[in-house]
Amino acid sequence: MKRFLPLLVCAVACQSTPEKLPEEQVTHQTNPEFARIRPVALAVLKTEAPEKGLRERSRTELYKQLIEKRKYSPIRLDVVDARTDSKGVFEYSNDVAVDATIQLKITNWRKLQGQNAYQWAADLVMTHRSGVELFRCELKRGVAKSGVDIDYSGVSNRIVSKMIEKLPERPARPE
Repeated sequence: MKRFLPLLVCAVACQSTPEKLPEEQVTHQTNPEFARIRPVALAVLKTEAPEKGLRERSRTELYKQLIEKRKYSPIRLDVVDARTDSKGVFEYSNDVAVDATIQLKITNWRKLQGQNAYQWAADLVMTHRSGVELFRCELKRGVAKSGVDIDYSGVSNRIVSKMIEKLPERPARPE
């Protein structure tokens, strides 16, 4: 019995150890021109992501959080879609006031081997109508635990929340 005791202790300890997930890294840059330009009305472009459910839910989540957490005024998604060409380029016009576009790109999406979790990288970019990049946030090694089926709503919320907290709050318009 004494010979098997170390094996038994190891088996119990190994089973009770929580899964170690990679650490997330978030970096961001805000162009000094951001304060001068003061973007408010944003066109939320379609999210680029490897899975349809992730594309749809993350765009909707970005739209919602821009309003709720950062006080921006995003243009209705159907209006943005009607003004976006087949290559994903938004066409500015005088009849719809848009200061800038914002787009989320999710890459390196993969299930972590032997774990109920997914890992990804993502970029959130705001570009002024003049073409000047106003804000960029990069999330490297984003991680979310998942069950058997992936919860796109939960993952989308996590991705957008991590990145949008770095976005400056809507600047006040000059009076």
